[in-house]
Amino acid sequence: MSFALALLAVTFVIWVRSLASGVSGGVLAPLVRMGAALSTALSPLVPGHQPALWHGRALGCHQARALCGHHFPIETTRDWNAAVPVFLATVMGTLATVLWVRRSRS
Repeated sequence: MSFALALLAVTFVIWVRSLASGVSGGVLAPLVRMGAALSTALSPLVPGHQPALWHGRALGCHQARALCGHHFPIETTRDWNAAVPVFLATVMGTLATVLWVRRSRS
């Protein structure tokens, strides 16, 4: 668990620094890595834990694309039993992003 938290912290710091520097970069790999680290760290604490939910929620919230947030974690984990909960999590994440995040008007 300590390795997962260290991975989460290092990935977050590197990602924030690269985004703050103005260099264009990807968002998918850091989100997947942070979702996996958070999923691993929280798995002992959350009963009935499904790792694909964290990936779907992160992708759905950040990219506001529910289908991408749903299909990517299901395809990478092959956890077909999690398809409906992951779909609900990504739709709720996308809905929260669409409703509460202010959009750029440029």
